[in-house]
Amino acid sequence: MIDRATLQQVIERAERIFLTPRPQYAWQGIVTGVEVSDSRGGTQKLAAVSQNTWRGFHKINKEFPGAAEGFRGYWLENGVRFLRELGDVGSETDLDALVDRVGEAVKARLTNIRPTMLRSYNKIRKPLDLYVEHGVAMAGELAEVRSRLVPWLRLPLDSQMFQLPDLFSDGDLRRLHLSRQSTYREVDSIDQYHALQLLVKNRTREFSALAGLPFHPIYFDLWWNDRHRRSGGNLFEVNLG
Repeated sequence: MIDRATLQQVIERAERIFLTPRPQYAWQGIVTGVEVSDSRGGTQKLAAVSQNTWRGFHKINKEFPGAAEGFRGYWLENGVRFLRELGDVGSETDLDALVDRVGEAVKARLTNIRPTMLRSYNKIRKPLDLYVEHGVAMAGELAEVRSRLVPWLRLPLDSQMFQLPDLFSDGDLRRLHLSRQSTYREVDSIDQYHALQLLVKNRTREFSALAGLPFHPIYFDLWWNDRHRRSGGNLFEVNLG
């Protein structure tokens, strides 16, 4: 178990990354990709969702657009409205409802993806959670509502998160028919997804009590691979740090 002093340092670092990010970007850039400075003085183009996630969506016809184009196309056409609706969100439940509405609209666009690839709830939800996380954490358009939205962000659930013993115990995963080796698509149902998010929330309460500071669910995203120890002023830079 992490000690109080170390946990406080993690929280302070997470607050800088998620609440006071520098630099910020336009929402559209976060969706399509922006040039991000790395610790070696170079730059790399990063977007909210990487190619590794898109590889999990198998096309029916490889000559036609796939999941990346479907998701990005939705955001580019509906980004202004989504940001307005996101700014009006008043609770965690409101945020879930908004993301699920977007998920249904995006899923309808994925006509070139094998239907078996789209049966898992988290197959669609994880990319959406990544977009919302990165947008809230770095979009200049959301600067005024960032501090209100960060506590409600859902943690994107994938194999990296399932491998964190400080987050999920073996018993937690086993009860939900998962294991340390499970991937994000194995979170099949919305009930399974929310049961996992409840476990995350319960763990944050424990960590907040230990630290004497608010520990929000999305902070666990910096836990994997000790990203909270890396240099950088925002979520993209931490990924490269």
